[in-house]
Amino acid sequence: SNGLMALNLTGEGEYTVGSLFVPVPNKWSFDLDKWMDDIPKTTRITDICLPASHDSGMVEDCGTKYGFISDFVGENLFYTQKLTIEEQLLNGTRIFDLRFRCSKEEDEAEILKKRLFRTFHSPATDSSFGVMGQTFDEVIDAIYSFLVTHPTEFVMLELSHWGNGNGMNSAKAQELVIKAIHNHDIDKLLYKSEKVTDDPATWPSLNDLTLGDVQGKVLVLV
Repeated sequence: SNGLMALNLTGEGEYTVGSLFVPVPNKWSFDLDKWMDDIPKTTRITDICLPASHDSGMVEDCGTKYGFISDFVGENLFYTQKLTIEEQLLNGTRIFDLRFRCSKEEDEAEILKKRLFRTFHSPATDSSFGVMGQTFDEVIDAIYSFLVTHPTEFVMLELSHWGNGNGMNSAKAQELVIKAIHNHDIDKLLYKSEKVTDDPATWPSLNDLTLGDVQGKVLVLV
């Protein structure tokens, strides 16, 4: 069944995941696509309970098996969502757990040019088998378009579990995905603090940010 997973930001670049699964009722007294609209801009984002999704791009019926997964378990075990990223945004989700791997056998230049990445879900530590979900473009295009038309909202992306597709290691996959994000129009919406220097000790914490600071923006956690 559909539901929301509640997260509480600690204000130190981390968050905790609540164990309570909250069913989504059919009707709400506010618009889910712009629920931040009535929150005062001075509210710290660490004081806002942000709906999140786990393995956000693993949507039913959009997957592709890879490796030897079909020899052991059904691919349905790897789907975690009934709604696409676009539909999740429109239904109030604001934190996305995104895991990318290279989706085709190409050289690095072509992978980056064509943005050949897909979300994935794998039980293997080296991601050698599993199921791939929504593509990079489907995910990032949806988030960009949503924020352009919903400037009162903001979105957080947790990028993790880099896949070892196309023979590349996870560090290389991370490097290329980050480059692809910066090459996309969404780069204009990334939250970039003037306080960020070469010294991480000077970086602002989430506890320093208010809703007004980040509305219409994307915060990326790597």
